[in-house]
Amino acid sequence: MFMWRELSEALAAPDCLISHGLQVDRCCKVCQIDDETVNHSLFECSIARNVWLRSNVPAPPQDFSHSLFSNMDFMLSLMEKEGLHQWLKMAI
Repeated sequence: MFMWRELSEALAAPDCLISHGLQVDRCCKVCQIDDETVNHSLFECSIARNVWLRSNVPAPPQDFSHSLFSNMDFMLSLMEKEGLHQWLKMAI
């Protein structure tokens, strides 16, 4: 359900709220640097990057993209990797 909401841009990130006519601050409340989008919150924010780094989940060769769909495609492709531990696949 979360993945569907994420890819449908149905999460309560400022960019989604603004697209529905609400007036909210776009700035990320965590890093206070970039606009808070779903992709930023999950992959680009400095805190998200640190979580991914510490999680031992392999990162894309060229780092995470500015495209939510590309990042999710990469994450789903990890499910097919033979050498990835089963417990790690369950976490993804």
